[in-house]
Amino acid sequence: MKTNRSSAYLNLSPRTVQRLFQLALTGLWSWFALKFFLTEGKPAAPVASALCLLTGVVAAILVFLSDLSFIAHAPEQDIDEYQLQQRNRAYLATLRYGCGALALA
Repeated sequence: MKTNRSSAYLNLSPRTVQRLFQLALTGLWSWFALKFFLTEGKPAAPVASALCLLTGVVAAILVFLSDLSFIAHAPEQDIDEYQLQQRNRAYLATLRYGCGALALA
């Protein structure tokens, strides 16, 4: 079945999107961790924190603009069975990650 993807989505490979997602998570979690070290005596901490935040946000925007984002938001009749399985696996992984983050908090 031919999917009706918009030209607004970036055509990135699934591996690239996965790497960008990992980079976004690492950048955002690093920014969160570095906020605890923001003091007047450490001038490098605000710069490192800002770089982590910028890297995480830009990577997250690229993930949201990827064509895999189409699969996440497409109606079931617009995607094939493989893409549906892919989406369900991603939802399950997100649920596990969220539950793990809540358990650690």
